[in-house]
Amino acid sequence: MLIINYSLLIFQMVFSLRDVSVVFNNKPIFAPLSFDLSKGEKVVISGASGKGKSSLFYALLGFEQRTQGEILFEGKPLTPSTTQYLRTQVGWLPQELNFLPTLTVHEFIDAPFNYQVNKSKRPTSGEVEQWFDALNLKPEVLNQTFSSISGGEKQRVGLITVLLLKRPVLLLDEPVAALDADAKQKVIDLFLGDKQLTILSSSHDPIWNEQCDKMIVL
Repeated sequence: MLIINYSLLIFQMVFSLRDVSVVFNNKPIFAPLSFDLSKGEKVVISGASGKGKSSLFYALLGFEQRTQGEILFEGKPLTPSTTQYLRTQVGWLPQELNFLPTLTVHEFIDAPFNYQVNKSKRPTSGEVEQWFDALNLKPEVLNQTFSSISGGEKQRVGLITVLLLKRPVLLLDEPVAALDADAKQKVIDLFLGDKQLTILSSSHDPIWNEQCDKMIVL
């Protein structure tokens, strides 16, 4: 006889979406979505620019209130209390990283660790240098202002910052869009090759998309 442990299934489901969309001017900006993101799974969302991929991410993080349908995180609907917990478990990398342009790269990386929830995770200089070496970034980049480095360098710095937060779930908006072939493959190996990480991403990149477990088309 087959015995199904439903409580375990719920635990394995990180995000569950049921007919979810974001509404603007009383109209959904994309067709209602229903899918599950399981622990360790790599799911990519694909669609033309302006289709609402970023809005979906904001909805999952609890920042976008104009939603319809139901979003569950670890089996529980999003509420102020569950959203607060969710943000301790999820690392978020937006596509645009041009905020705080006058900060040095070191200050940019350090900024999230000034929040109480992250203070205990503040990385050592050795950890930062290890990830810089892994993604072919020179140590002197740390002393440059964030606005002065290239788009590919910004993207790698953002990815390193997300990794240093050591969150089990990552939301990544176009994570390899600014990378050359070599850097892209390193990021794919690092992120998509890690069986412990649960990743929901958006991407137009065919190589990244092919390496994901599942694609959702908006």
